[in-house]
Amino acid sequence: MQIVVTTRCDRNCSNCTQLLPFRVDYAFMSTECFEQACISVADWPGLVAMFGGNPCVHPKFPELCQIMAQHIAPEHRGLWTNNLMKHGEIAAQTFGKGKGRFNAGGLNLNAHTNTAAADEMNRWFPGRVIPQSIHTPAKHAALLVDYRDFGITEEQWPAKREACDYNRDWSGAIVGRDGGPYGYFCEIAAAMDGIRGENSGIPATPGWWKQRMPAFEAQVKNCCDRGCGGPLRDKGNIDIEETYRVSKSFLPLAVDRRNLGTKIEQVDQLNSKCARSTDYARATA
Repeated sequence: MQIVVTTRCDRNCSNCTQLLPFRVDYAFMSTECFEQACISVADWPGLVAMFGGNPCVHPKFPELCQIMAQHIAPEHRGLWTNNLMKHGEIAAQTFGKGKGRFNAGGLNLNAHTNTAAADEMNRWFPGRVIPQSIHTPAKHAALLVDYRDFGITEEQWPAKREACDYNRDWSGAIVGRDGGPYGYFCEIAAAMDGIRGENSGIPATPGWWKQRMPAFEAQVKNCCDRGCGGPLRDKGNIDIEETYRVSKSFLPLAVDRRNLGTKIEQVDQLNSKCARSTDYARATA
């Protein structure tokens, strides 16, 4: 379960799953909202991770760590980051005792070829940086590619949607909207709402995640079925190219919302497929 504490990052990786250059919802989650989010998943049986963007650019990252330590057991805390931004000590205190499935701990430390960032992460979490991320660029699958732009029919779409490995193998998410935390069954769905300035989330009160799929039908309709490209597994650009692959249906929104410096490659034909969209660290160039 990812708590998206910020939509800001010190990098601008191609095809980021959180679609950062196009987000219009919020920059930094408040500490009050974060505490409510943590309380809502205090009994979540898996990992509860700080996520972004890069959580370590949050101006109140140390306070977020203290809040997480208060509400989430050590073995359930996680951190997804590409650069500790000199927060190594508090990060090690908060996340150094995890026993999650990422790198023998509740960590996803992806250096995205920044050797200085890798050195700092290895100082505080020895040997737990994703090894191939230190020198080898990674790829995320393209998300802003609408199935209808490639001749896939609405009758064919549900089977592809239900086989989406983001849905099957990746993360739910909590974001800050309308003054409080809102839960999503999929972190990509949360990002899709975030680029449109919409909210299909469920109020993240204790136990929200125990609801069955009918409670999340609005997210499937508004986020998945409006063209999320996750199930298509289109192999994207390498991270350092800062380029998003975008099909014609998403092009007006992407051009209107992009941050300066983000390149957009119009997609008229899908690339060869990734074996798994979620295996971005090994989907290397």
